[in-house]
Amino acid sequence: MRRRECRRSLVPQCRAACDEAYPAPPVATPCAGRSGPVVNLTGTYARGYRAASLAPHTIVDAQSATFVSRPGVTPLYLAGGTDLCIGGGTVRGTYPRDASWTYMHSDCCNTAGLEVKAPRPTVEDLRIDNVEDGIRVRSPADGFVVRSVHLSHIFDDAIDDHECLGGAVDDVLSDGSYVGISSRPNAGQDGRGKVLTIRNSLFRLETTKHPYPRETPPAHGALFKWSGQSVQLALHDNVFVVVRSRSTFGIPSSAHIVSCANNRLVWLGDGPFPGDLGRDPTTGKPCLSVTTDRRVWDDAVAAWQARHPGL
Repeated sequence: MRRRECRRSLVPQCRAACDEAYPAPPVATPCAGRSGPVVNLTGTYARGYRAASLAPHTIVDAQSATFVSRPGVTPLYLAGGTDLCIGGGTVRGTYPRDASWTYMHSDCCNTAGLEVKAPRPTVEDLRIDNVEDGIRVRSPADGFVVRSVHLSHIFDDAIDDHECLGGAVDDVLSDGSYVGISSRPNAGQDGRGKVLTIRNSLFRLETTKHPYPRETPPAHGALFKWSGQSVQLALHDNVFVVVRSRSTFGIPSSAHIVSCANNRLVWLGDGPFPGDLGRDPTTGKPCLSVTTDRRVWDDAVAAWQARHPGL
């Protein structure tokens, strides 16, 4: 009896001692450390959410919100003053998962999970699935930051930067998109004096049975959709997956690399990898190291998900 009572009294003491010695890590909060007006979004937005004139430094707290993407609906559109921060939220598409590239580019569906038009916006902890483009940054969004975002089953561009804006993509998991990152000008933009930095991120291109009409299915598009007027690139500590396409597999010759190191490309196609690996202008070393080992991707995804539970 005394032994049982002793155990009962000691267990809580031991737990308290362990909690004190090894406290649980703090839970990351989107837009932490910022100050400014707060817009709290909660519940389900079946017709999307649109705010076109947000005040500078606004924090859009969407941790408890779901935005539905369907034909004719832009699920999340935010514009306004400088230094907006969008934190949390889920964008959920309702499109058939085998919809064609042509259908998704028609007037009904050519939208993005998030479109943002504001100087230096930050997007954090957002989950986007089953939409045409993942995130679109539009002028005046120079200096944008997209980080800790999880995208999947994106019918076209995971990150759409067609207006050639400079910024950073950091700690992003894009687990299935037709195109990786786009910086091909929409209408004469010139990004050659700007830099897009992509670091600590994972991008997997996903084939479809209904690709761009000139492709032979199954296929996906380019990892980098680029041109001579696109932004400059800095690539560090990323993992990419490509499978099959007529598009440029690796880093296109038009891409101006300012720096690159420690980027792995998992090649799951047939034969030797046919793409350009790019080169660091200082060291002369290839920007990409190629492997055919799928576990490189799987392990990187598992590590990302462990760092971002629930995202």
